[in-house]
Amino acid sequence: MLHKDRIWRVESVTDAATLAAHLTEMTWTGCSAFERNGLLYLNDSTSGDGAQEYAVIRRSDMRQIESVTFRWTRGEDALDWIRSASPEMEPQFEFVLPLSALDHPVGPCYLCA
Repeated sequence: MLHKDRIWRVESVTDAATLAAHLTEMTWTGCSAFERNGLLYLNDSTSGDGAQEYAVIRRSDMRQIESVTFRWTRGEDALDWIRSASPEMEPQFEFVLPLSALDHPVGPCYLCA
């Protein structure tokens, strides 16, 4: 995870196809995040016009299990990955995200203003 002191605004997405479209077809602000099936997909990109890199965090213990550049992934490959991802996956990183990282303020922050 590149941005260990960033905060995110999490949107719940239940449909895997919708999440795949969000992650591969759209550009999001640096504080954008999505949650599906016990996993958080946190925008870890370095800029709004760069590749959309996402840290995938297990919600139960806030451990990072993967880092995926969805912008470089075809829609169907992203969908397959999202459908196969689960909280039971082994973390690939030692980093544990603090819960306070999900405390996005009401209204815009410096990343979405």
